[in-house]
Amino acid sequence: MTLLIPLLLAFPQQAEESSLVPQEILVDQTLAIINDQVLTMSDLEREFSLLLKERGLSADYIPMDQERALTSRALQTRLVNMLFHEGFRMSGMDPEILTRGAVEEIRKRQEDAGSVATYALQLASRGTNIENETKRVKQQLVAVLFRRSELGLSPELGATASKALLEPIPTEIQAWFQNHPAEFTTEASMEAQLLVIMNSNFGSPETGLDEIATALASGQITFDDAAQEHSVYRPSEGGRTGVFQVEDSALQTPVMDFLATAEANQISPPLQLASGWALAKLLKSTPAGSLSFTEASPAIRQYLRRQKERQLLRSTVERLRRHCYLWLQPSARMALDAAFMAPQAELSEEL
Repeated sequence: MTLLIPLLLAFPQQAEESSLVPQEILVDQTLAIINDQVLTMSDLEREFSLLLKERGLSADYIPMDQERALTSRALQTRLVNMLFHEGFRMSGMDPEILTRGAVEEIRKRQEDAGSVATYALQLASRGTNIENETKRVKQQLVAVLFRRSELGLSPELGATASKALLEPIPTEIQAWFQNHPAEFTTEASMEAQLLVIMNSNFGSPETGLDEIATALASGQITFDDAAQEHSVYRPSEGGRTGVFQVEDSALQTPVMDFLATAEANQISPPLQLASGWALAKLLKSTPAGSLSFTEASPAIRQYLRRQKERQLLRSTVERLRRHCYLWLQPSARMALDAAFMAPQAELSEEL
């Protein structure tokens, strides 16, 4: 991913006099300026490369839409860190905290790499050096400290009332529970194992399944082993279906009819399918139901707190933008406009 832009610099008069050929040179592109901080395209490239490394991805093998999303994420991260750096300075917090913290972090990374030279080579492979990485670490550190200060989580950095304001009150939790009943209903679900033999694979699959069923009943073989050896349905997983919603199941009717009345760990007799025979084993069945307020409260509290944090940090971004000099390329402006305004994770992820 090369984002640096080539410029052709030509000097016609000199070229005529000395027959010089215009040369192509690379000039870094400025994406944003916030007070005296400058973000360039090469800075963004390094941040993008780091995101790829953290996710175990390669720039040569990621889809275009994922590349665009990660590039936008990298740009937004650097811009917010720069803006919070200005907030840190304006708040009067001790800048030595940053220097000491960044130097200590770089020293630790050098020790982990084995030597200063090895760490320098690692940075060079990402197109950066110790000086640039120290600058980046400072920005990350100040963003964390300033964020904690704004949220009231580190009173020693500047006490605020934010921590108290962020905590949802009982009536807010109760109201959210009452206004979103669909969030707390659970559909009927099951998990099973299947051993499926196709007609084309055996002269008499029903007889073969009878023999397997007998061996299972006597304990001569486990269902996992039998499925791995004989089944055409997910043999490497022992025929496990994974948890599925009963209403959305794609399993054939004979299998579902058995599972609907089976008890946990019960194995079916041979079941005739459209193109073969199967044995089914019910592992787990969960009926439809609803969470109580007590069961749902912790997830709601966490969800509402994150929303409040996002809203507060969005207000912080807007306040700092009013008090700083900003020069932004359109892509940088869009990224900063979207900071802390992305949709919140679904509550179901908290449950």
